[in-house]
Amino acid sequence: MPTHGVATGPYGTEAARKALFQLLDAGKPVVITRESGDTVVRAVLTPLNALTEQQHAVLESWPAHGLTQARQQLGSLVTAAAAGAPQRLRKRTRDVAVLLPADVPAEATVPAPTPPSPAETAATRPVDEAPAPPAEAAPPQTPRPARRARTLTGPAAVLESITSTARAALSYGLAALDDATGGGLLPGRLALIAAAPGAGGSLLAASAARDTAVVHGRPVLYAASGPSAADVVARITAAHAGADYQRLRSGLLDPPPHLAARLAEPRQAPLYVDDGDDLDTGAIESTLADVDGLALLVVDRLQTAADPAVPLSGDTLPAATRDLMRLARTHHLPVLAVVD
Repeated sequence: MPTHGVATGPYGTEAARKALFQLLDAGKPVVITRESGDTVVRAVLTPLNALTEQQHAVLESWPAHGLTQARQQLGSLVTAAAAGAPQRLRKRTRDVAVLLPADVPAEATVPAPTPPSPAETAATRPVDEAPAPPAEAAPPQTPRPARRARTLTGPAAVLESITSTARAALSYGLAALDDATGGGLLPGRLALIAAAPGAGGSLLAASAARDTAVVHGRPVLYAASGPSAADVVARITAAHAGADYQRLRSGLLDPPPHLAARLAEPRQAPLYVDDGDDLDTGAIESTLADVDGLALLVVDRLQTAADPAVPLSGDTLPAATRDLMRLARTHHLPVLAVVD
């Protein structure tokens, strides 16, 4: 076993996928198995504190996967790890665990030392010793790309999705905007709000988040790469209560009892704000799985002017937009993004 301590399990791939976050929180090595016909392969989901010093030294050389991606591709990752290729699992930019081979010693997961160069070999050879003839180079091996899991969809599922779209649409919180956009925010679609700074793009995003999380009690992930969490929550709370945003945000609001009751209502809303400095689409994707029953993803904002401190800016926007479209489609989730 390539880890310190005793591993629990085994878990089948599907069971491990469903319980992945609980297994990580437990902080103990866990054996995960994958069956393929008559073959069963095994890997160990290993917390970082159970790695050997040798494994820690080469940790950065192993392939890394966000938790959302890891859940979706867990079977393939177990197969790769069982074949001797450890796989890192990351939450945002932080390693949280490694899938290691279950049936080989720890030393086998550490790359072999680099052979000496011809110059180094010559320097250590006696002067009267003839050099050995060069070994024939092995033909280059072309790595086979990993196969992506494919999803086959029948007409019944497609028609059910089409006919249920109207029922599943979310509101912008503004009836006129819902009507103008064909019913509001649709699952599987990315909606972009293009507005100059200060023109109200964030207000529209906050309105949709308020209607979904505060009014209807459905979970919202608000990825805030521009405003802070305090800005977002104060804006949504002020809009819900009909209070002065500036006074609420600065802590100068002294509300009467009836207004205080309205201000308290958003406190228990399933609204989750991520305003981290390194917020890119990879970080957003890794956070999606942390919110059970997620109904809406809001990204505030994509910035057209390049800024090294803002990952979602400048030349990254075309790729970021494609990523958000993919997230909307693969998670069957409405995604609303503000662009300035």
